[in-house]
Amino acid sequence: MDAEATEHTPADALARHRLSALAATLRFVQQHSAFYRELLAGRSIDENNARDVLAELPVFTADGWQRQRAGLRTGPPVGTVVGFTSGTTAVPRPYLSTAAERQAFAAASVSGGDEVVLNLVGLNHGLQPVDVYPATVLTIPLLDDGHFENAARILERRDEPYASMPPVTTVAGSLRMVKHLSLYLRRRHESLTHLGVSRLSVFRHLLSPAWRARLELWWGARVDTSYGSSELSACGFQECGDCGHYHPAPSGLVEFVDPRDPSVPVGPGGRGTVVVTVFFPFIQLEPRLRYRPGDLVQIADQPCPRWGEFGFRVLGREQHAVWSPDAAGWVTPADCFEAVADLPEVAISHDTPQSAADPRLHEAGSPRIALRADGGGVALDVELRYDPLVWPAEAERVRRTVHARMPVAGVTVHTHGQGQLPGPPCFI
Repeated sequence: MDAEATEHTPADALARHRLSALAATLRFVQQHSAFYRELLAGRSIDENNARDVLAELPVFTADGWQRQRAGLRTGPPVGTVVGFTSGTTAVPRPYLSTAAERQAFAAASVSGGDEVVLNLVGLNHGLQPVDVYPATVLTIPLLDDGHFENAARILERRDEPYASMPPVTTVAGSLRMVKHLSLYLRRRHESLTHLGVSRLSVFRHLLSPAWRARLELWWGARVDTSYGSSELSACGFQECGDCGHYHPAPSGLVEFVDPRDPSVPVGPGGRGTVVVTVFFPFIQLEPRLRYRPGDLVQIADQPCPRWGEFGFRVLGREQHAVWSPDAAGWVTPADCFEAVADLPEVAISHDTPQSAADPRLHEAGSPRIALRADGGGVALDVELRYDPLVWPAEAERVRRTVHARMPVAGVTVHTHGQGQLPGPPCFI
């Protein structure tokens, strides 16, 4: 009886789904992609060997994928629309999306029932047209005051057609967008709890303890975080309520490898880089198998008690981390984030017109920090809102505070004036 029950656990069902979807994806690219047709010629692929077959395929960085792009395609790009990656760490890259892919993504990512979702999109993340979503998913960009006012009109149910709709129960968007909208609404409401929102789903940036507490207090809502890459939006990673780590959506799977040698897997409790495979039919035209977006993660010590998988937490971009044997391996943006995130003296990035119009929106950005190799060690550069040369005592106090709060030993802290950060800030 116990053995029979085990076969029907959520973990077992998810594992079977991933193997079945992976086998179908491999057979699809074997038939339709010139690149994979050559690599998989003559192979019989099923759920029993799909993992082994996948492990034999090359790992693609973004640059390597772009170089092989024509051969990877499974057909001519007819009827596609073009999206762009966010460009937070490099020049924005174009990617294609078919109507069938968007339909599959929308069907998998939107809950049914009477839930009403306000989906805050950016230009580079807004590839999915509004018409693929149910009527209860309201999509709006936050580009100017008019868009902010439209979002307020929806949430306040000020007039038709929103007055006769159920209240919005979920607000979803990048952390910066959620912060901006929250501050905009608090121009007129001391509390936002009356709006009826029960969940905030935020993604892209690390969420500091103070900002999580603010959002929970202002909205009276649960705050969930998620993570993903623009070109892999069909396979994002949601924070798990059972284990507190991220897991891939059922639309894909992840592997963890050594950033210095992707042929070497990294096991539980280690630090590695994420390698993502997105299943058919979520990415059909330009398949992304064993795609390495460039994100370092900390793998959980134990599998999730509900899903049986080893989750992870995000550490930041590979290009913003430093390897140092003296500091016990990788030093990452996440190792430094909470030490600086809620200090009022630390400069905050902001790049929207609303930030200049309302000084409070300045707080919606991320702290400007950078990691770099410093001789045989690691240095953390922190940008302040004032010039350390003019206020040296205050700058030294901040430096000591950050150093004392750092969870990683052996990192030297340097403070710089606003606009004087040596090198680009970390994407966090």
